[in-house]
Amino acid sequence: MNFLRAFGAGDVPVKTGNLCGPAHDLGRDAEAETGMCESLHQVAESMGRAIDAKDPSTCSHSLQVADLARCLALRAGMSYQEVDAIHVAGHLHDIGKIGIPDAVLGKSGPLDDAEWQMIRRHPEIGAEILGPVHVMNGQTGITRMILHHHERWDGRGYPYRLRGEDIPLGARILCLADSFSAMMESRSYRNRLTLGDSVEELRVNSGTQFDPDLCAMMVEMLLEAGVRDEYCTVDLLVTRIMCERVLHKPAAKPPQASRNVTPQHLRIKGKQAIPLIVSSFSKTCGGHDLAAHSLLARGQALRA
Repeated sequence: MNFLRAFGAGDVPVKTGNLCGPAHDLGRDAEAETGMCESLHQVAESMGRAIDAKDPSTCSHSLQVADLARCLALRAGMSYQEVDAIHVAGHLHDIGKIGIPDAVLGKSGPLDDAEWQMIRRHPEIGAEILGPVHVMNGQTGITRMILHHHERWDGRGYPYRLRGEDIPLGARILCLADSFSAMMESRSYRNRLTLGDSVEELRVNSGTQFDPDLCAMMVEMLLEAGVRDEYCTVDLLVTRIMCERVLHKPAAKPPQASRNVTPQHLRIKGKQAIPLIVSSFSKTCGGHDLAAHSLLARGQALRA
């Protein structure tokens, strides 16, 4: 079963260029490239797990971010190519934590200014790590998503204080997925939030930390999952979101969020076509972060 097709993302083109090479007719070359690209996804997932293993409380954070970001990207009406690129970026969004001392990542008390500066460096470190990898750069934009996933809609994020649509679309999606996953996890310095409180935090921070249109889509997607357990896992939410989309495929026109948003409203300025990344998703069903995730309603800070 082609799960992306069932997921409602559109029709698979007869000819496809993917992340691993130029366009080819579907056949032996395409099959070989598909295997390479699936391996790339697996490597990205493994690297994400390795980063999360530095802190037991974040044991599945990167996987959750990748899956939530993929769901939101599909909700926004993005193409296979864009969805797959965002999925890879989700797995690797915290790869820069390799360069952060374990004592800082695992600290249970407040961080001092120098420690915060170390934490805030991880998007840039991640971009530096992936910079030499051709497939992560250029049209896929994976490195740029990772570099900017802690920018804020209001321009108060980092590392470059980008604002609004100047922030890459994939980075805005990662920011939402990353924040929500962090809220739903217990950390050494705080307890997890309930599902309801996490959704409310998204609403409170819409238009300041988060792209308001994407945030509205995220909240709508979470509520439509119909999960009643306030202490549910993110994995359960993702499963319900996926099943909801398969069982109730939307019309050809993507769902409308606030302010009559359409996929065209969510495009990156000067966007170019992204080569297709063929992932295993098309074949199957299935520490601390940053101070930027502020819980405004409680005056607490997520390090996520």
